[in-house]
Amino acid sequence: MITQEGLAEITQAIKDLISHVTIEANSTEQRVEIYKLSTQEGVIKAYVLLDDTFINDVSNIKLISKSNKVLIERPENIQKDISKGLLLFFSLKVMEG
Repeated sequence: MITQEGLAEITQAIKDLISHVTIEANSTEQRVEIYKLSTQEGVIKAYVLLDDTFINDVSNIKLISKSNKVLIERPENIQKDISKGLLLFFSLKVMEG
């Protein structure tokens, strides 16, 4: 069984791996910095905010590690309104299997 201290340490280690997000917008891959990174009870959430400079389709959203590896991939295609921002997030839950 994972102890609370163990869960906190594992969660923090995973959080410390996260660097940035890449997205495909207007047929170009772009790097986007993490807007907010939070942890709570074994859940890590990485938020990214796309402002009004990102227009039309946004796709191939990837959470990238500090060693430049893809941690999570979201291949869906999102239509983004030019006049509004868009807040996306990745969520990881640490649990014993």
